[in-house]
Order: sequence, then structure tokens, then C-alpha cells
Amino acid sequence: MTRTDALSIPLPENDQAIQWLWDVKTPGYVFDPSIALARYRRLRELLDTGLIVSLKANSNLELLIRCGHGFVDGVELASLGELDLAVGRIAATKYVNNPSMDETFMRAALASRCVFIIDSLGQAERLAGLMGKQPAPFATRVRAVKTLGGRTVAVCDGGLSHNFLLARTESAIKKYARPRLLRRQPAAGGAAVAPVQYVGSTCSRADIIGWQPDAIAAPDVGDLVIFEQCGAYHPNYSVSGFLSLGAAGAYIHQSGASE
Repeated sequence: MTRTDALSIPLPENDQAIQWLWDVKTPGYVFDPSIALARYRRLRELLDTGLIVSLKANSNLELLIRCGHGFVDGVELASLGELDLAVGRIAATKYVNNPSMDETFMRAALASRCVFIIDSLGQAERLAGLMGKQPAPFATRVRAVKTLGGRTVAVCDGGLSHNFLLARTESAIKKYARPRLLRRQPAAGGAAVAPVQYVGSTCSRADIIGWQPDAIAAPDVGDLVIFEQCGAYHPNYSVSGFLSLGAAGAYIHQSGASE
């Protein structure tokens, strides 16, 4: 009699129940998703803890598609190829773990919102450097400038209908983002200075998207106002139908080779 462990789920002893094996092209492996999920649940129960599945143990795509929903505690990925298999198919947490992880893998894992398992201080420093290089900016142009109540008001062509989260309408205490101003021309010497409020071009009083508390020379029409860290949710959470202004554009800029 074959010895089995607590997780074994053997094939039926009745040969009639396994006649389907004649249709298998040999040599070949046969995977049963129901058995794989049952073994996962049983081991998780025995350990009485979360159980992360390492995709390197079996990276068969068809099996992953059928079992991925059951790996509730996440999967561990060790390569860019494994990450490609998991993205869009695994809803649970994706962990990336590889002592030799290169920047291409790190960038892809950051974009896919993975959790990093760091192997060394050097790897942590490389990751921190990459995270600092991902500003995902939202850019808008100044269309009009006026002075109101001791502050400069810069009216921009982008506002809450293009980047709803910048308007902080859902925050009880509004702390507006401080954007970067990219001037077309340097500010004139001796120009008056004041704090700057950046607003959108709608008629809504909630259409305030940025605040520069330091007194600076007023922006000019045509200057660019740049808000960083707007890559996640900012485009998708915005309702662009107001005043038929249309959605903000989306552009891909390749920064070039990493150092």
C-alpha cells in the first residue's frame, strides 16, 4: 500500500475511473485544479496561518487561471515572467522576491503594486531610488491670472473635472497639493510677490486644485503647473463630463535607460 501524508489526495483505485488518462499525450503531467485547491486549503488549515503560494513551484498558466482565485493570501513571484502571468489573474497580494532583482523587474512590480521582499540594503537603496523617479505628473497650463484678497489666483485649463482628487472635495480638512511652476520666461526682477492659489476653469467654488503658500512672483499665462504623484486613481476617479470640457489627455514618456 502506498504511504500517503496528511495532504495526499490519491487517484481513485478503480481503473475505470481513470480511463480518461488514455487521452493524455505522453509523457505529460496532469494537474487537477480541485485537488490543488483542496490541498492548499488543507495545508492552510493545518498551519493555522496565512499561506502564500510560490509561483515558481508550478507556473502552469492554465492551472493558475483556475486556481488563482483560491490563493487568498497572495502569491510570491521571482521573475518578470511570473509577474506577467499573475497580473490581471491574481486579485490577492503579489509578493516579489529575488535577490538579483533588476530595475526592469522592480519598475514592473512597482507599477503592479506588488509587495517587495527585500534581500539586502543595496537592493533597498535601488528600490528607494526608483520610487523617487516615478513622479507620474499631472500638467495643466495657466490661462488667466488675477489678484484677490492678497493672493494671486492662477486659473488653469485643468481642474476638478480633469483631476478630481486634487480638489480635496472629500476631505474635511483641505490640504492642497503644492505644485511645481514651470515658467516660460523667468520672472521679472522686482516683481510683486504673493501666495498663489491654483484653480480650474469651471464655475464651481470647489475647483481649487493647488496652493503655493510661499510668496512668489505671479505666474504668467502659458506657464505650466505640474502636480506630481498623480498616476494612481487620479485619471480614473475624475468625472470629465462637467461643462463638456472633455477628459485630460494621457501621454507616455519613456525616461530612457537607467543609470
